[in-house]
Amino acid sequence: RRREGHRDPPRYYLTGSSRSDLDQRVKESLAGRAHLFTLHGLSMAEIRRADPKIKLPAILFRGALPQLYAQPELSPRRYLSDYLLSFVEKDVARGSGIEKIPEFQTVLRLSAAHTAQFLNFADIGAQSGVDQKTVAHWVEILSRNLILETVPVFATNLSKRVVKMKKLYFHDTGLSACLMGFQDPISLWNAPQLGALFESLVFSELSKTKDNFLLNWEIFTWRTKDQAEIDFVLRSGQRFALIEAKLAIHGAKPFELDREAKKVFSSSTLRVVVTAQGDTYRLGSETWSVPVDRLGT
Repeated sequence: RRREGHRDPPRYYLTGSSRSDLDQRVKESLAGRAHLFTLHGLSMAEIRRADPKIKLPAILFRGALPQLYAQPELSPRRYLSDYLLSFVEKDVARGSGIEKIPEFQTVLRLSAAHTAQFLNFADIGAQSGVDQKTVAHWVEILSRNLILETVPVFATNLSKRVVKMKKLYFHDTGLSACLMGFQDPISLWNAPQLGALFESLVFSELSKTKDNFLLNWEIFTWRTKDQAEIDFVLRSGQRFALIEAKLAIHGAKPFELDREAKKVFSSSTLRVVVTAQGDTYRLGSETWSVPVDRLGT
């Protein structure tokens, strides 16, 4: 809209929830004439401001869709089920030309069950009745629409013993929990999947911080052929941060680098242990403990 009396070029704000639909309908690239912003759900800091008394189990169960916090009387289970039906299965799947909707739904549920795990397309394909190329294509569609993300292992010539698999994360823990079949926050909090959901929450907070503040972060994971792992490797230019997600506060302790990691990262590389709650404090000379709701502040 052009302001009256000004010769500034008009500005247009185009928003949409389905990236697949936008890609099909917008034919012009608008190269050099448009800024693209990635809009996530609410961050932990925003959720805490909306409801300072809310507990972590409820956040993991509800997820980050704003409507569930604007109208706290809504049933998260019902709202998220409707969201999956209307947006994911109709807008995303059908808008992308996917015809095998039952198989797509199975892949979606299996992906939710594998959040914070290394992805094996062949295994998911075998359980869903489609080939691994189809699974990979559907996962890419879900990634473009900010349902999930596949994170690569950080690779360098300094180490030849890192695996080349990718790790899968759901952006919204509420959607993942809904697809897993959880009915309430208590059952989720006592489930064996709790650690994976918390790690997914940490990934989501890192992604939101990166995109909301337009940071030049790259997010990787780390795993060697000897199965030594670091949850997240954050790179900004030539600087790195190594991040571990630990749900329990008593699990926050300095972590040592494995043999291959020592070849790649210097001993002074920043290390962060992200916990469910508590304060930010130093655990060691190179390690900090940071609660998850402070990541985006």
